[in-house]
Parts: sequence; structure tokens; C-alpha cells
Amino acid sequence: MAKLFQKPKGHLLKQAIRIIETFLKTYSSESKFLESEGGKVMTLEETKDVFQKYIAELGLTELITLKFSYNTVSPTSIVHDPNTGTSIVTIGLPIEYRANRIRGVLNHEIGTHFIRKYNDKKQPWYGSRRKYNLKNFVSTEEGLASLNQLYEESLGKNAKPFLFKSALYYYTCCKASEMTFVRLYEDLEKYIDDPKRRFKTCLRVKRGLTDCAALGGYYKDKVYFEGAVKILQQRKKIDVTLLFCGKISIDDIKKNDLQSKLDRESIKVPYFAQDPEKYMKVLDKIAEVNYIIQILSLVVCSIRATAQIHNRPALTCLLYTSDAADERPSVDLGGRRINKKK
Repeated sequence: MAKLFQKPKGHLLKQAIRIIETFLKTYSSESKFLESEGGKVMTLEETKDVFQKYIAELGLTELITLKFSYNTVSPTSIVHDPNTGTSIVTIGLPIEYRANRIRGVLNHEIGTHFIRKYNDKKQPWYGSRRKYNLKNFVSTEEGLASLNQLYEESLGKNAKPFLFKSALYYYTCCKASEMTFVRLYEDLEKYIDDPKRRFKTCLRVKRGLTDCAALGGYYKDKVYFEGAVKILQQRKKIDVTLLFCGKISIDDIKKNDLQSKLDRESIKVPYFAQDPEKYMKVLDKIAEVNYIIQILSLVVCSIRATAQIHNRPALTCLLYTSDAADERPSVDLGGRRINKKK
């Protein structure tokens, strides 16, 4: 786990910045986006009612308890009790949810995190992950949750489901390694116009440090963007809906021997993943808006063009940034070849 949350390599930094800047060019600022697209800020009672209805629709009322607290960094967090099988969803106060965006929060926290936890108990690897040699699933989990949070925003011809928050967290993690708390707060002003949100963003990545003048941070938030990008890049190579079967990584779900043992009949599937074709179109839309399709196409075109210049047959292949994590020769999201020295 400590290795997973090490300083990000930065191979997605250019991509993250491009998404952030395109988002801000579209909406002028984060605050204006929230005002124009988010709707009104919800009250505590409205929030409680929406959560309870969503939970009831999934038949999970007996398994999830809501808690409201002023002592939390995140707007929403969920803690599971392995002994009872129940969970507590903690909602930060004052309420930050907006009427047009709260469905996305529910898709993230309940429709992804809780559903995967619930379904995990029905799978053969439950309680014996080492036996099946399963990898860490956190990056896949948070990436999937980030994509599902954009489901409602992705519907419609003119939808613009930017991975703004995930990209911003990735950028913040990269910069925290080379900036103090104060310097990071000043740097983020160009992306986060509201001082309170900017301070909380710095607090997230710097939590755990005892010296505000120290460089570094807690880099967990990088996984939202890394995981989302990897899923979007590989969505055509796997059955993405299988990721709801339990706490499993995108790499492990590709294993044919594991797929044959999955319990697919007794699991719960959130409403947005019940139509695989529609769900894939949503992922396609998110990929398009965030340049994933376009950049992969540029890489392939570059390979073909190079082959034509040297009068060689074009060997088309898909190149993923995840290869960089495997320490193999790779191509980054900007299409720039990285030749690793041996």
C-alpha cells in the first residue's frame, strides 16, 4: 500500500493539465461551473432523503448507516465493518452537494465502492486473495468510481463530462512533492478560485505531515486519475461490467481462469451498469471529452506514418501508459516515445 501511494511518476501530468485548462476555458472557473451546472446547494434533510432513496433502490437499507460530521476532510467517505458487513457513510458538514451532481456522488460511493464490497463476498477469492495472486485494486476502484460519478453528466449529445476533479488531484499530488503547503496553495489559485476549496485540496494532499514547510505529501489521490485513464484506455479489451463483481483490479479481471469462476448471478448491479451497451457509450463519451481517443489515434497514426517513410509495413498496436508502470518501453499520453535505458 505504501508503494502504491508513492510520489506519482508524472507520466500523466501533461494530460491532467490539458483537461484542467480545457475545463476552465469552457466554464471560466470551478465556481461558475458549480453555479451553472451543479444547481442549488442541498440542505441536510434533502441530502439525507436522496441518500436513503438511492440505498433503498439497491435493497441495502439494513446495511448502510448515514453519519454527518464537521470533522472530515472529504465531502463523503465510507467505512466498512468486516465483522457485521455493514457500512457507515460519513457526510461532511456543512453540506457541499448540489442538486444536479449528488446522483454522481451516490454512483461513486454507493454504486461503486459499496457494491464492489458487497459483491466481493460472493466471489471465490473472498478471504483468500493470496491464493488467487490478486493485485492491489485501489487504483481500479477509485478510477471506476470517478468514471461512474460522471455517468449522469455524460448523457446527452452536448455532454461535457470532464475528469476535472481527478485530473486536479493528480496535478496536486505531483506538485506537492516539490512545494510547501503555502507554495502549493498559491500555485493552485490558477485552477481553484474559491479559497476554502483550495485550502481543503492542499490539506488533503498534505495530511500526515507535521511540518507545513516540508515537501511531499500523501499521494493516494493520484489513483483517481491513473485508474480512470487506464480503464478508458482498455475498455474495448475487457468486459468493464465485470469490475462490479468485487474488489478486483482491471489486470486481474482479464484472467480467463478467474472469469470462469465468477459468481455473476447473485451479485447486485447498479442501475447505470445494467445496460452494458449504454454504459460503454458513456465511457466512450468520457474518453472523447478527455482526449483519450484522440491521443491514442495520434499514436497509431504516428506509427503508420513512420512505417510509410521507411517503406515498412505498419504494425498497428495499442500503447498504454500503464506499460510505464510495468517498467517496459512505452509511449506517454502526449504521443512522445519514452525509451527506457537498460
